[in-house]
Amino acid sequence: MVSLVREFPVNSSTNLDRSFLIWVAMLTLACLWPIWAYRFLPMQDYPQHLFIAQILSTFDSPDLNWQQNYEMNPGLSAYPLTYGLLRWIAALTNIEAAGAAS
Repeated sequence: MVSLVREFPVNSSTNLDRSFLIWVAMLTLACLWPIWAYRFLPMQDYPQHLFIAQILSTFDSPDLNWQQNYEMNPGLSAYPLTYGLLRWIAALTNIEAAGAAS
C-alpha cells in the first residue's frame, strides 16, 4: 500500500516544532475570521434560518403572538439539529451570537 504521507517517527522525545504550532494557530484564526468578523454571514438564507430559530425559541410568548401567523410542523425537516442548537445557544445569549457560535 502506497502512503502519500511521509512517515513521522513517534517516540516520547519527539516534540512538535514551535513554529509549526504557531502556523497552525494563525491559519486556524484566518479560517475562522470570516465567521466572526461579520454581523451576518455571507449566506443567502442565513437571516431566514436565524428568524426560524427565533420563532421556535419564542413561539409560546404571548407578547409576540407567533401562533396567529405560524404553526409548528413536527414532521421531519432538513435542519432540526441546527435549529435545536440555535435555540439552546440563544437561551444563553441572543440569536445573532447563537448563529455565529453554531
